[in-house]
Amino acid sequence: MSRPPAALLVAAVVVCAGCPRRGSDAAATVARVEYARRSFRSSLAGCADPASGVSTACVQIDIDYVELTRASAPLVEAVAAFLAATALRPVADAAPAESVEDLRDDLYERYRARQREVPGYRTPWVVERTITVACNTDRVQALTAVLRASAGDGDASERIEYRTFDNLTGEAVRLDDVVVAELRADFEDAVRVRLDTAGTGEVGRGSLFERAPTSARGVGWVDPEAILVCPETITVQWRDDGATTTVELPRDAVQAFLRSDAP
Repeated sequence: MSRPPAALLVAAVVVCAGCPRRGSDAAATVARVEYARRSFRSSLAGCADPASGVSTACVQIDIDYVELTRASAPLVEAVAAFLAATALRPVADAAPAESVEDLRDDLYERYRARQREVPGYRTPWVVERTITVACNTDRVQALTAVLRASAGDGDASERIEYRTFDNLTGEAVRLDDVVVAELRADFEDAVRVRLDTAGTGEVGRGSLFERAPTSARGVGWVDPEAILVCPETITVQWRDDGATTTVELPRDAVQAFLRSDAP
């Protein structure tokens, strides 16, 4: 397994110098996690909007992400791997990008190659990727990645990925770490009810971020890794025949299904 890109680790600082000697105090110190926000913008000029004809960039890249500035070493590595798989996700069959600059160079070269293959090709490409911290607690970090892309000719896509990591071990928090095993079916029933009441006025504001086109009752499943574990809410993704529906559940509404040691 390859290591996460070094470029995403540069700003990460592992707290060790001057840490308290006692194990419990040291654990409390590294449990405090801090971030810095980073933005990358780049464009390749020379194209025109297909609808208006107005001059525009051939390739527009907008990437907003986070870098850890205070964390345990395992968490630094885990978050860097998540960023590599989302913010730096390669296009098509390209090799994994080591940095945002490498990703930019690959996109520009691919566009120029398309122009060589198709003389007069001027369809704009837009790539937008945003990584945000959904919640930062003394036990876990919950991250959201939103990946959008379009080719300016109706070929557009959007992908949302969730991950929650343990502050000390860097391990991903899965559904089984949050929900009592024997109550897993009951928890999923609660998610189904939440889905089926969407649009009827019974689902609270902000509970549904994206909606699959069909009812979820009796079909589909909760992705065991795509979960945000936060103090007030538990957010999951429901997979149903290729569609993905994101549901935010108030924590107190599903408390009866949660493990006593859930983060």
